Amino acid sequence: MKIKKNTRLIIAAVTILTISGFLISAFETSNETSDEKVMNSPKLSGSITFITPDNFTVWTAGTAETITYSYVDIFSVNITLYLEGIYLGSKYAITEWTPVTGSVYWNIPEDLEASDRYQIKMADYLNHSSYVMSPFFKIEAAIAGLATSGLGDLGPIIVLIGVLVIISLCITNSIVRKILVKKRRNY
Repeated sequence: MKIKKNTRLIIAAVTILTISGFLISAFETSNETSDEKVMNSPKLSGSITFITPDNFTVWTAGTAETITYSYVDIFSVNITLYLEGIYLGSKYAITEWTPVTGSVYWNIPEDLEASDRYQIKMADYLNHSSYVMSPFFKIEAAIAGLATSGLGDLGPIIVLIGVLVIISLCITNSIVRKILVKKRRNY
């Protein structure tokens, strides 16, 4: 398959712009504290509007939730978690440079502390200094023994399947015992 010369030039230009965006953001310096950066967040080159979480959202640590948003002219984002305006580090990163689709599935870590001061930051892939913050929302402490982290929406279904398998094994065992008893009586 032959790529036209103009297409190769466009690909090269996008690659150079992407790399230069990385280099510029890597060497930027600022006197702002992390709290000031959160409060003074610049607008994205396109736009993203959070749908969930919002100010009324209450999620539980150790469960799976879906972050939803609307977007225009954004193609890829990095999504990170903040508590009281402070970045919680890569351990709690939600995604790293994911294509924009309108929703992101998130397994909320079980060890997050309860607070109503969490925020999610979405940073534009092509312009790292361009980002938007979600409204503050609440994460409650994990409920011992009920966390389905990693299973997502399938967690309850998997538990139900497990229960049904155990019940069917018990029924099968009972039927097999009856057959064996009946055979023993016939001998």
